[in-house]
Amino acid sequence: MIILIDLDGTLLNARERLYLLFKMLVPECDLSITDYWDLKRAKVTHELILSKHYGYIDKQIADFEVEWMNLIEEESWLKRDVIFAGVCEHLRILGRAADLYLVTARQRPEMVDSQLEHLGLKNIFTNILVTGGKLLKDDVVMGLPLAKDHWIIGDTGHDIEVGKRLGIRTASVTNGFLSRESLEPYRPDLMIESFTDFSIDFLN
Repeated sequence: MIILIDLDGTLLNARERLYLLFKMLVPECDLSITDYWDLKRAKVTHELILSKHYGYIDKQIADFEVEWMNLIEEESWLKRDVIFAGVCEHLRILGRAADLYLVTARQRPEMVDSQLEHLGLKNIFTNILVTGGKLLKDDVVMGLPLAKDHWIIGDTGHDIEVGKRLGIRTASVTNGFLSRESLEPYRPDLMIESFTDFSIDFLN
C-alpha cells in the first residue's frame, strides 16, 4: 500500500509564512491574515488581488511573482511553518500500514530536507519527492508501483487531478489552502477536515 502525501497545507500550516511575505512585498496591503486567506481559499490569485485591490499593472505583478518565488523557500520564512496538531503521531500510525511518500511542489529539495529534519518528520517517509518547480507531481512518482486502491492526500485541486491521472484514490483536506467549497468541484473520493482524519480504516 502506498500513500502519496502533500506537504504545505496538508501536513504543515504555512498560512503565516505566505501572508507575512505578501505583506512585506506589498507594503500597502491592508488585508488581515483572515482577509487574505479568505481570498486565497476561495481560489483568488495573487494576480487578481494585486490588480483589483491595489491597482498593480502587469510589470508590478511580474516583479512581485519573481520576488515571491525567490523568497518563499528561504530558511527565515520556512521557520514560520508549524505542523498541524497530531500529524507526527498520525504519520507513524499510517506508516505501520503503508509506505508513505512525501510529494511536494517545492522548488528547493535541500530546503525541504532541512525543514523536515528540523521538524522531526524526515525519517517517517519511505521517500521524499520534490518537483523542483520544473516537473509535475505525476513525473516524480513515475516508477512507483501504484495501484487503484492506493491514495494521494492533499489540500488542492491539483492534488486531486494528479490522483485521478494516476488512477489512484484521492483525499482532500479542507483546513489547508483551499476551502471545502473550492475543492468540491474536483470531486475527490474523500473529503476530510484535516490529515489526522484520514483513518487507517480507509486503507482496507
